[in-house]
Amino acid sequence: MQQIPRNCTYLDDFPTFIEIVTHDDNLLGNLTRSFSFLAFIATTILFLKQAISFKTSIKSATHRRLQLIQCSFPPIACFVALLNQLMPRTFMHLDFLITFYLCFCMFNFTKLIIFYQHGQTAMAHTFSSKSPVPNIDLAAAPFFCCCKMCFERIGCFGGFSKKNIKLLWLGTFQAVILAPFFIFVKGVLMTDGTFACGDSWKTSPIKWLYLSHIFSMLTGIYCVAVLGKNTKFEENMKKHKLFAKTIIFQLFIVCIKLQPFLIKQFTRGDNQPENGENEADDSGRIIGDLFKVKNVFVVVFSGLLNSLEFLILGIFCQFVYRVESEESKGDVLDSLAGTEC
Repeated sequence: MQQIPRNCTYLDDFPTFIEIVTHDDNLLGNLTRSFSFLAFIATTILFLKQAISFKTSIKSATHRRLQLIQCSFPPIACFVALLNQLMPRTFMHLDFLITFYLCFCMFNFTKLIIFYQHGQTAMAHTFSSKSPVPNIDLAAAPFFCCCKMCFERIGCFGGFSKKNIKLLWLGTFQAVILAPFFIFVKGVLMTDGTFACGDSWKTSPIKWLYLSHIFSMLTGIYCVAVLGKNTKFEENMKKHKLFAKTIIFQLFIVCIKLQPFLIKQFTRGDNQPENGENEADDSGRIIGDLFKVKNVFVVVFSGLLNSLEFLILGIFCQFVYRVESEESKGDVLDSLAGTEC
C-alpha cells in the first residue's frame, strides 16, 4: 500500500515533556523555566490580592466580575507561557486556549465600557441628548485609523443608537466564537499533517484559516476601539481610567498575537533547519540543539517573553484597575446596566 506523504512534520522537532525534564541540563533552559514559574506565581498572587480588594471596594457584582475577568488575563497568560516551555508540542492546544480567553476578555471589555455608561439604553440616551447629536467616529485602528476626514463627511453609521451599540457588541462577540474555531480547525489539520503548511496561499487551508482567525480578531478589536474612542473622554469615564485600561488591553493582544509572528519573521532568514534536520542524533536528542529549530525557538522564546511582559502588565493592572470604595449603590448599578452590558 502506497504511503500518503505528510506535508508538515515539524511537530516531530519539538521535545516532549519527559525529554525536557529528564535530559535537559542546559542552565539557560532551566533558568527560563524557573523564571516563568515564578512569574506565574507572582501574577496569581497579584490577582488574588486584587480579587480580595474588589470584594470590599466594589459593591456591584457585575462591575466586580467584569474587572476580575480583565485582571485574570496576566496569570492565565503566564501559565500558558510556562506550559509552552515545559510542553512545547502542545503549543497548538495552548494557542486555542489563550485565543479563546483573549477574545472572551475582549468581549467583556466591551461590556465593561457599556456598564460604565449604565447599559445600552442609558448610553444611547446620553449621546442622543447632546446638541448637536454626534455621529460615531469610525476612524479607529486597526482598519480605518487614517480615514477620519472621510468618515466625518459620510457619517454613514449615524449616532449612538441602541441598534448601533448592539452592532458593536456583536462585532466583538463574533470573535469569541469564530477566532478560536478557526484556530481549532487549523490545529487539527496541522496535527494530522495531510493538509498543512503548503507553499502556496491558494492551496494551503492552514494559511486561509490563519487569515480568517486574524480577520475575526481584528474586527473585534476594531469594534472595541470604536466604542472606546467615542466614550473615553466622557466626564463619567475619566474616573474609570478607560484610556489606560484600553492601552493595557491592546498590549495583551500585541504580546499574545503579534509578537510570535514578528519573532518568526525575524528568524526566517536564519540558517535554522525547518523540519528537524538538526545535528542531534535520534537516539539521544539534546534539547539545546532542538531549540535551534526555528519553530521550537519561536514557541519557547515567545513563552519566556510573555512571562516577563505579563508580570509587568499584572503589576500595571494593580494600579489601573484599582477602585476607590464605592457607596452602597451596587444594586442600583446592576439594575441599570447588568442586563444590558
